[in-house]
Amino acid sequence: MVTPDRWVVDKSKLVIKDRVVARKGVMITRDESGLTKIVEVPSDLAEKPSLSDARQSH
Repeated sequence: MVTPDRWVVDKSKLVIKDRVVARKGVMITRDESGLTKIVEVPSDLAEKPSLSDARQSH
């Protein structure tokens, strides 16, 4: 159902060596009552990485 983004990180140097960002069609979120639901990803977010490069190095 979902193809995740993929990062290859050099652990000794904490450097991102490769990154593949998948196109996202759906996302899982919570509704107002706290239940999970599947919704379409807004077009402005569909090709953005799920995490920033800075977040990956931690």
